[in-house]
Amino acid sequence: MEFLAQFHPKIVHFPIALFITYAFLEATAVVWKKDFIRNAAFLLLGLGVLSALAALFTGNQAASMAEKWDEAGVKVISAIPFQVMRHHEEWATITTWWFTGLLILRVLVYLYIQRKNRYPQFKVFAFPIIAILALVGCYFLFETGEHGGHLVYKKGVGTELIRPDTTSAVKEHEE
Repeated sequence: MEFLAQFHPKIVHFPIALFITYAFLEATAVVWKKDFIRNAAFLLLGLGVLSALAALFTGNQAASMAEKWDEAGVKVISAIPFQVMRHHEEWATITTWWFTGLLILRVLVYLYIQRKNRYPQFKVFAFPIIAILALVGCYFLFETGEHGGHLVYKKGVGTELIRPDTTSAVKEHEE
């Protein structure tokens, strides 16, 4: 399933956009007290978690591919920065679990409101707390992107700078 690694750079932009928009809508719903904004935020959170899981999966595939190159002794044009990759992976995992936990919390809050019919009293403190947690999640998202950007723009991961060196294999075959 390593062919999925090629989709990681494309997929990562979905959770970024969805989680930032979600947090904005969650905070807006607290200020404006509009249920339709809160429901839209809930939908974006669900879609964001799904896209984050996809990004995490494809990123793990890409890291696995790089580790196999390293273990096999395949020459790469530039050294693979495994330490930076691990930091990126750690932040991505934290971010995904954070927003997944937030989604579970939102479902539980929704079920409590539906079951107990205590919406006016409960929303006074529940939704502002959820909005604050969403903004904290944006910090985790920022750190994930910061480390991912460092991998691409400073270390060359995902570019032509880091790939198996096939030119030396061709030269050895010609000799």
